[in-house]
Amino acid sequence: MSTNPSATAPSTDTSTTESGSGSPYAGRNWWGEDVDGTDDQTGHDTTGATASEQAAWKAHRLLANSAPALCGLARKDGIDIELTAPDAYPPADPVASQLTAVRVNEETGALAGGFGTWVELGDQPRDTFMEIVEACLDLWRARESLRDRECDRLREQARQQKAAQDTSDVDIIADLTLAVTSPGSVEDYYED
Repeated sequence: MSTNPSATAPSTDTSTTESGSGSPYAGRNWWGEDVDGTDDQTGHDTTGATASEQAAWKAHRLLANSAPALCGLARKDGIDIELTAPDAYPPADPVASQLTAVRVNEETGALAGGFGTWVELGDQPRDTFMEIVEACLDLWRARESLRDRECDRLREQARQQKAAQDTSDVDIIADLTLAVTSPGSVEDYYED
């Protein structure tokens, strides 16, 4: 048995955590991403997911850093309340080995991530959204060898869906992703 007290006592110094947040907990955000480079297994497991589910997951990932993070519980009641940045730590289960910061609904005190509410991505202004669509088109043009005509069709589809205001940004990007990744051409995907 070691007589060195620092070898047996857990460290309370949070200034040197790899995530840099000052938290003694693991450096993962609410999407399951490894934000500090210390986790071997990260992200969302899409094994066995349908093409639509994979497209929705990719759309969520594309919009996660720019879309407003809204309180899912409040949205269920028809109210849009933006959550804070993930900087609150919920009460810990003594058995839990890893905790991550969560977002808070400051009006109700509900914590996201299974502690009273969840995060839903909100929609963005049209111009901001169309900039994201253009970035996606540039990526898909390079990766999927999309032709200009296909990019024009996707751009117009996104513009029409956004103008109709009856489809969320995440669902629009998921639809575009599915059109690009489905067998056949983009025009085939949008044919009735």
